Parts: sequence; structure tokens; C-alpha cells
Amino acid sequence: RIVARLARNAPDPFVRIEALESLGDLHDARVEALAVLSEAAFRDPDLDVQVKAAEALGDLDAPQAVEQLARIVSMHRDLRVQIAATEALADVHPQEPAVRALQRIVLSHPEMRVRMEAMEALADTGEPRLVADFIKEVLGSNASLEVKLEALETLGDLADEAGVALLRHVAASNERMLREKAGELLED
Repeated sequence: RIVARLARNAPDPFVRIEALESLGDLHDARVEALAVLSEAAFRDPDLDVQVKAAEALGDLDAPQAVEQLARIVSMHRDLRVQIAATEALADVHPQEPAVRALQRIVLSHPEMRVRMEAMEALADTGEPRLVADFIKEVLGSNASLEVKLEALETLGDLADEAGVALLRHVAASNERMLREKAGELLED
């Protein structure tokens, strides 16, 4: 309770940041911790505190943290906070709900930079099979070339046999840019 009060009311932003980090480090997804971190992500007057709140949400081991982070990504007005929340999704456990949230971000977020961060975060989730299946969908979709190229980069980062097989398939495709990128990644 003291830490939550400091996170909400300390006049010094550095004290609020430390309190938010402490809440995240507890890995305790009590309603109060979720509420304090979500509130700070949206309402704290200091942008650095908002970023730290989003990061700390990723340290909580709870599916409810995924919901809050996805809400921040979709509704926050500041790109830095959206990106911090996107990156934090890679740290949340259990991973499957976080992977699904990241997939939705890749496909539908209006900001290309956030979509790219979501693709990178997918590689960090530790769920290579889910990620490879999703990337296969992205490559067959009408996603932009930039998103498809980032998907290939993510596939190269996975170092998974399903990912390598998919890279080989793309390396033989008709799309020149994707074929060249897949070839480069297979050489690495």
C-alpha cells in the first residue's frame, strides 16, 4: 500500500518511477497493482513515468496485464508509451494471450513503428511455433511490404526449424523483395 501511494502521490517523478518499478518487480497482479500501473500509464503528468508504468505492467505475471497493455497500445496518445507497452507484452506470462495481442497490433495498429515493434516483440516471446504460424499468415495477407519484411526478420530471429522451412519457401517465391530478404536471412 505504501508503494502504491508513492506511485500515485510522490511529488518527485523519480520516486514515482521507483515505486512503479517496485510494483512490477513484485510480479503480483493484485487489482491494486494493475490499477496503479494502468492509471500511471495514462494519467501521470510525466511522460517518463507513463513509460515506466507500461514497462512495469509487463513484469506482472497475469493475463489481466495483457489486457491493460493492449489498451495502452490502442488508446494512449503518445507513441513512446505505446511502444513501451508493445515491448512489455513480450515479458508477460502466460505468453499465449500476449502473443495474440501482439498479432492484433501487427495487423491493425495505425502506426507503422508500433507494428514493427510488435513484430520484434513476437520474436522475444519464446513461442516460436505460434509466431511462425502467424508470420505465415502475414506473408500470405495484404499486409504492407514493410510489415512483411519485418515479419521475415522476425522469422530469422526465431532460429526454429519451422521458421527456416518458411524462409526457404519464401526464398523460392515470386515476390522479388521478399525472396531476396529470405535468401539473406538463410545465408546468416
